[in-house]
Amino acid sequence: MLPLQAHCHRGLDTPYATAGRQGQTCTALSPAIDLYRAMDLTFQLPQAEATLVQVSGAGAARQA
Repeated sequence: MLPLQAHCHRGLDTPYATAGRQGQTCTALSPAIDLYRAMDLTFQLPQAEATLVQVSGAGAARQA
């Protein structure tokens, strides 16, 4: 069930990002990344990390 839980957290990033809620997007992605790391899911982990970096950079750019 942990992979499903990780995928659900990962899936929340899309509606939050679409709504412009970068803080909530990061909050949703962090547990997904932790779970992917703990389960050594090497395919999903880089994708989630890349999304987190992209969202974090977009949030920093908006604040400047």
